[in-house]
Amino acid sequence: MLAAALVGGGIGTVPAAPHYFEQRVDHFSAASDTFSQRYYMNASAFGGPGHPIVLIVGGEGAIPPTTGFFYPYVVHSLAPRLKALVIEPEHRFYGESLPTGAATTAYNETMLHLLTPQQALADTVTLLLATQTAHGCTARGTAGYCPIVTIGGSYPGWLSAMLRLRYPSVVDGAWAASAPIRLYAQEVGQFDYSAVAFAGLNMGNYPPTADRALAKACRTFTGHPKGSSWWPTLRGFLHGGSGCFNLSRTLPARATDGGAPTFSCADWSGCGGGFNGLAWDYESCSYLVVKLGLDGTMFPARRWTLDWLTTHCRERFGIQPRPDELVGLWGFGAAGLRAQGASRIVFTNGLNDGWSAGGFASDVDAARELLVLNMPNGAHHSDLSHAWPMAGETADVLEVRANATALLEKWVGEVRSTTVVERR
Repeated sequence: MLAAALVGGGIGTVPAAPHYFEQRVDHFSAASDTFSQRYYMNASAFGGPGHPIVLIVGGEGAIPPTTGFFYPYVVHSLAPRLKALVIEPEHRFYGESLPTGAATTAYNETMLHLLTPQQALADTVTLLLATQTAHGCTARGTAGYCPIVTIGGSYPGWLSAMLRLRYPSVVDGAWAASAPIRLYAQEVGQFDYSAVAFAGLNMGNYPPTADRALAKACRTFTGHPKGSSWWPTLRGFLHGGSGCFNLSRTLPARATDGGAPTFSCADWSGCGGGFNGLAWDYESCSYLVVKLGLDGTMFPARRWTLDWLTTHCRERFGIQPRPDELVGLWGFGAAGLRAQGASRIVFTNGLNDGWSAGGFASDVDAARELLVLNMPNGAHHSDLSHAWPMAGETADVLEVRANATALLEKWVGEVRSTTVVERR
């Protein structure tokens, strides 16, 4: 799964009381059925009409009240700076935001076709427009207009960029952290990510200090003489030194149509357990194909093939993968973004993160502010982080966070100061 583990230090995630919004089950049909989407709102810094709304994009996992807001920096620093309202919706089919109600009946074959990025974007835009109305915001070009910026990390980082690309009349700017945009565009080789077994360790390797799990794992492997066993030591810091790791906890749930879960889900970096894992397995089986293999450098070689994925997805869900469809329709590769005249998206990458191979390495179009900010010492969306402030942060990550924040502030100011129809 693309979501990184929480990192330690400073203020953790921001617990909050949930709100619920009645969303349409299918935004692209005439049916009027609705479901309750869980979301969180923090208006403590909001300056009222004329001030921005910052939306933190939800992704491939539940967001319980104990988690609340992912990124304390957004709530405690960015929002006061912009006098912004902050909202964070839970992605459909994760947690409590289930288009068919109870979790035990939410994942049947007849409903999973509604688990798509297209529906997720429509959910988000519908909530944004309703939020503007509920808080007295007026039309674009008037003094009471509330500019909207979106922020997300990993898959939600890609969604953040897509919100700006697909709904430029609603979303005024986007911060896309560690967004695997070229991965979803099928522009990345299967061995570019490398070492799937270390996904969680390198994603959370920030600040990159000797006490991080990645450094400990590397010392475990390199510090044992040839032929000796490294497993007891590795187990010692991963699992407390006792018992065995229950692999079944990492399995997605069983689909009600009979499809059996497998450890090798559609996303070989891991889908996660339970119904959240089932939902991500489905997403990775349909539009969001994640092409990852092992080249044999450290672990036995395992080549990813579309044939394997097609068989898995047919047996699991009865569907055919569609890896090229969305990029063909939306054009979110570099050439497509330039051709469409997209603008006001900042992409950030931590270069110690394997997923950075799936992001843009340099500015896509500086004139239109399709900008890329890289962090040599950063890991998976370290600029956003689940903890803030954090001891030992590196200068490059602090600089990227400051520069991305300044861009959002600039874009909000430009939108508030103009009455002309904005460019895409």
